[in-house]
Amino acid sequence: MLFLLLFLHLSTEVRSNICSKNVLFAEEVVQLYDQDRRTKTKETSVTFNIGLKETVCFEISGDANNNYKNEKYELTFVDVESIFTYKNSYDFAVGKPDVTCICDCPGLEDHCSPNRNSCVEDGRRQDGTCYNYYKGDEVSDGCGIFSPMGSAEICCSIGFEPFDNERYRAFEISTPVTRGSFHLETSTKGGTPVFNRTFAADLDKGSKLFIESVAVSFETPGKTIPIPDGWYFGRATSTEVLTNVKINGLNEWDINRLGWLKYDDVDELQYLPTEVKPVFSANTVNCKENAVDVKFASDYSNRQIVEAKSLEEYYASTVESAVRMDNKRDLVVSFRQFDKMKAMLTFSGARSVVQHYSHSSFSDFMGIAVLDKHSNRVLNITVYQAKGTLHGTMKIGGESVESFDFTMENIGSTDPDAVEPTDYTNYIQITQWCSNSAKTELCLHTGDSTEEICKVIYCESEENSQFEIPRNEIDYTAGRRESLGDPSVWKRYANPLEWFNGINGLQEVTCMLVVLLLTTLPSSSWSSSTRKLT
Repeated sequence: MLFLLLFLHLSTEVRSNICSKNVLFAEEVVQLYDQDRRTKTKETSVTFNIGLKETVCFEISGDANNNYKNEKYELTFVDVESIFTYKNSYDFAVGKPDVTCICDCPGLEDHCSPNRNSCVEDGRRQDGTCYNYYKGDEVSDGCGIFSPMGSAEICCSIGFEPFDNERYRAFEISTPVTRGSFHLETSTKGGTPVFNRTFAADLDKGSKLFIESVAVSFETPGKTIPIPDGWYFGRATSTEVLTNVKINGLNEWDINRLGWLKYDDVDELQYLPTEVKPVFSANTVNCKENAVDVKFASDYSNRQIVEAKSLEEYYASTVESAVRMDNKRDLVVSFRQFDKMKAMLTFSGARSVVQHYSHSSFSDFMGIAVLDKHSNRVLNITVYQAKGTLHGTMKIGGESVESFDFTMENIGSTDPDAVEPTDYTNYIQITQWCSNSAKTELCLHTGDSTEEICKVIYCESEENSQFEIPRNEIDYTAGRRESLGDPSVWKRYANPLEWFNGINGLQEVTCMLVVLLLTTLPSSSWSSSTRKLT
């Protein structure tokens, strides 16, 4: 037979820990029957909701037969963290171009041609990380008397080196394991400590643990982690975590994203030369002086790193810290905001429970609602001379649209001075947003009183990020090979002056033979051909 007894008594006292007033605090006494042993027993369960940084306090009495002593319990939700395991990772550099070019004037010796292997000639590595570039039909400025003889040619070898010699680590994360840290402290009615224990609980599946003679269980609040799956990065020499920029996956080489210049397993830099071809161009400034203007349409510079934001900054309302542990291939994220959890402590015997709480208070507050460029909606609230737990409501046009609560950081402190009222700033993530046609109000109150302090707040909205035009134009002729289907090739090699600049391959040989054939044919052949055509 089961029966239910509900007792709810409230009392206040001065404590070193601030105990929150919990409106959902309840006790339940259950009678149990063991069918095998044919014995009856009773258990008392105490249930309540507990939020991050909160401490719930109560006193539990002995039973009617004096089998148990009166004891005080304090349970504190200390912190919560998620552990993300790396699915994939690699090291990379921000590419700084290392380009060597020569410009070949028309006439005399031929230094540059479509067949020139500039990477070999310039003494570069031959493992695919050097790209050969050729451009013909270039203006021959600076070539002096040879300028009228034809077009100049540009040959380049393109490599990359780390910008500022900095090395970065990219890593991919997915669904984490989330654990909460709790502290349970017990003392006699006279204040003598009985035991205190800090323990962890699985918040993904819920947990049931036995601490001394007490059964402690938690119900999972569901998925509350704001950090999405994907790729993140940071400097290899630090534990930082950066986001807000696009990153290549393990087998991706997009030059417009970070991570296209990867370190291999022997610490050599690797990239895909075919990705470089469309974004590189070179133009003659002064061919005789080898002055060549080199441009990259891709943003290969350090600007992408500068625009990156730390995880703590990007998710300012929820993330307290984010630390990489590369030796374990883990990312550990601690949170400053988390949903309340249902907790239950179960004791042997039929016992009565008295909840203890400390008064919460504040003198004033100010707040602003912010919609940032990433569409994060946050209330920035500063309260003055505050302690304990405060409850808030966001109202639009007088109607409540969202509620929340938050606890001062001094909750759970063993320092008596920490419970003194202090000024405190908190960031609350919200789902609603302001209206253009109605005023937005923020109201705060303590759990000790239903009286609210309400203020009209300002709503600040940032525009979404705008598209960016690449800083340099893309030269789509970069690296092209000459073809006899191109009329400019015939125009160029039909000039006999160009023949003195060396033979550039089959294309030039073909053009020379055609020109020689046409110029050496007898005039009678041209006349007969003309008559036949007419």
